[in-house]
Amino acid sequence: MLFIDEAYSLVDAEETGKEVIEALITAMVDHKEDTIFIFAGYYDEMRKFLEINPGIPSRIGYTFVFEDYKTDELLRIFHDQMDEAGFTISEGVDAKVKGIFEYFREMPQFGNGRFVEQLISRIISKRAERDYNNTDYSRIDECDIPEISDLIDTNSSGLRLHDPQKITDESRLRTAYHELGHAIAIYEFKPTLDMEKISICDGAMSLGRVSFKRLGRNRTEEELQNEIAINLAGRCAERVFFGNCDEGCVSDYESAVEISKNMIEKYGMCDIGLTKPEDLLREADRQATKVIQKYQTCIEKIAEELIKGKEFSGEEFAEYVKKYSD
Repeated sequence: MLFIDEAYSLVDAEETGKEVIEALITAMVDHKEDTIFIFAGYYDEMRKFLEINPGIPSRIGYTFVFEDYKTDELLRIFHDQMDEAGFTISEGVDAKVKGIFEYFREMPQFGNGRFVEQLISRIISKRAERDYNNTDYSRIDECDIPEISDLIDTNSSGLRLHDPQKITDESRLRTAYHELGHAIAIYEFKPTLDMEKISICDGAMSLGRVSFKRLGRNRTEEELQNEIAINLAGRCAERVFFGNCDEGCVSDYESAVEISKNMIEKYGMCDIGLTKPEDLLREADRQATKVIQKYQTCIEKIAEELIKGKEFSGEEFAEYVKKYSD
């Protein structure tokens, strides 16, 4: 068996990486009867790895996706490792540790068990600094758990993370309007996206999210145009309610640009007068803004509920839209 961890690192290895991949493909053919080849790594990076040479995915028989641990599962791992190390947990620790897990779980390349180990190391170090001579050194109290802001300061991922202690009410309201812009556009256009939930949270990477699943079929030209509008609807909502949009809209805009480019350059789709990606983006922006203005009062009402902590399923959201639109 040949196990290659972080196989995606070969993607950035330039000529050396290409040579290794070509050698691997040859080996996968020559030794398919007597050798098992396993390529492992983070999901998004592995997708890129599979795209660099068509010979690789065609020779991989099985693909397994291991989901991140859920918060409760991480908490159980935390308890198991603390018990094994001889520590006892005081009241209040679980809630604080759980909050840390919930905050950092959404980060790309979240370390799962490794993150738990790193957190425990920080906790033990902080415990020692607090009271080194205490005879009950084995007890971990709530004050021994580092603050999220402290963990952000020592974060080595290079990602820009939100500090929950610095999130303002205005930021939460802007987030609510932004996410509702996406949600109301999905509701209005009824595209190949099926909305599952909309919520506001104090997460590491985002303050809110609209989760959805894509319906399994090819999209028409109109549906792709609607998806561009859906991607832009968050920033359009910010402009309607605040008069501007912030830099948090960048990923939405990038997705909209990618779809518009694919429509023109890859799929050969274009209406008369809409022959450039910029044309599609402008038209989608106009459509999204029109939808936001149509449901403006409804969005304001639902935003009040989101700010209070309510989460909406797709069905609940549709019911609220009908309720406030009547």
